[in-house]
Amino acid sequence: MHNPLVSIIIPTYNRAHLIGETLDSILSQTYTNWECIIVDDGSVDNSAEVIGNYVRKDKRFQFHHRPKDRLRGGNAARNYGFELSKGEYINWFDSDDIMLSNKLQKNIDAFLKNPKLEMCFSKAGFFQEDKNSILHFTKVKTNDIFRDYVLKNIAITCLTPLWKKDFLYKTKLFNEETIRGQDFEFYCDVFYDNNLVYKVLDCSLVAVRVHQNSITGNFNNLDYAKILSYINVTTQILIKISQLNDSVFYRQYVKILYNHIFKYISAKQYAVALKQSKLILKYSKSNFFYFLKNYLIISLIIVLKGKGYHKLKKFIE
Repeated sequence: MHNPLVSIIIPTYNRAHLIGETLDSILSQTYTNWECIIVDDGSVDNSAEVIGNYVRKDKRFQFHHRPKDRLRGGNAARNYGFELSKGEYINWFDSDDIMLSNKLQKNIDAFLKNPKLEMCFSKAGFFQEDKNSILHFTKVKTNDIFRDYVLKNIAITCLTPLWKKDFLYKTKLFNEETIRGQDFEFYCDVFYDNNLVYKVLDCSLVAVRVHQNSITGNFNNLDYAKILSYINVTTQILIKISQLNDSVFYRQYVKILYNHIFKYISAKQYAVALKQSKLILKYSKSNFFYFLKNYLIISLIIVLKGKGYHKLKKFIE
């Protein structure tokens, strides 16, 4: 029976206190033909010591440093790990999350049953750092993966998919200049530009750690550069959707961007709220009705200063 090598690629930065649990979960895999490539992004804690213990214990672990000529950040570390990988399949992972023991086996089984598969993914469970219970699971069932992913009807974390490496050679990997929204950008590019052959496993195979200081959805703790990076990503998606000539899809996505504007204003990020507003208007000019409606809604958002989203909800609908 074919027993393909899986390359698990983990970027890490100052996770010495957490990465041991992650690597233990990889050691516990029932599927054993894997290599784990850990790429450090410039840690200043004792990550090298912790990871070094695993490398000495099991030769399937590798420890590398991001080359100095590559941009800082997880994107460059992920891409560099991909360049080093020797596996037939790729699984990017994070250095603070947990792989359930049957994760790789379930994914590989799906690929062996259907050689045409290019990506296989499953649910993810979210747990708090100081709790054992799962908070919630991601939704993954879909008939239109690009639309459902963009509209957040499903959630695909960076950890859950197993990719066929040959497929990834044909795609753009992570944009190393993007400093926020990189996973969103990568998945949208893949789902939009490719007739991806994928399999959904309706079970949870990874556990995602929720940090108390997580920046996800928190617009107050983000610096200006990160917000601009995220706006650039969401705008590229808006351009893609505007090219589909699907007015329903377009309106649904713009509603999500309205909500972003509210959050930016509520966080007193007025400059980026204005930038996001201008971009929405720019890409709705091809349809005068959409342009006018967007102009009115954005004007009301600015007048309300982010405090009256519920007052506009019926109008937005």
